[in-house]
Amino acid sequence: MTTIPVDGTTDGGLTWVALSPTYTEDQLIYAYITTPTDNRVVRSSPRATRQSPC
Repeated sequence: MTTIPVDGTTDGGLTWVALSPTYTEDQLIYAYITTPTDNRVVRSSPRATRQSPC
């Protein structure tokens, strides 16, 4: 599992998490993250060494 740092002093953070439609095959997890400077969807898997932007 990937650890995603968030700042609790603002309104940003982890908004949602979703599994890939083919999760049993690829084990991909998608997360929507908001920060003070941008919003992004990241993709991660148990094998990932760091988060991957989508």
